[in-house]
Amino acid sequence: MLELYQGLRGSDQLRRFELTAILIGIAIITHVSGDPDAAVSAWEVVQSTCSEIEPSLHYASVIADYSINELDLQRGRQPDIVVNNRASEGISKVGKQYHFTGLGVLWPNILTERFTAHGHDRIVNQLSMFR
Repeated sequence: MLELYQGLRGSDQLRRFELTAILIGIAIITHVSGDPDAAVSAWEVVQSTCSEIEPSLHYASVIADYSINELDLQRGRQPDIVVNNRASEGISKVGKQYHFTGLGVLWPNILTERFTAHGHDRIVNQLSMFR
């Protein structure tokens, strides 16, 4: 899936915000497709792209961190404490944002349900501010 974005990255017609929205869509689709390793890679591309962009888009990095932690649970691992702490600090700074369709409400709610299914209430409490 990430190959789709490679040609778009150099396009002068797409602003970085639009590119980030496309990358998030690819990451979400990859996340639910059942290949956790590919999904982690997709979320890491979102994070690296966000790091190149203005701070107002760091909300996407926070959601990427939570998504990567949920993927760790899918793979039978405990969520990475460093990633979790970074996400917790990030969300307390940026709050809920609606830059991207689905990312503002729908995806955090899906993550909340997935974390609850794995019995991780601490992370669910952090994500509860999204409801």
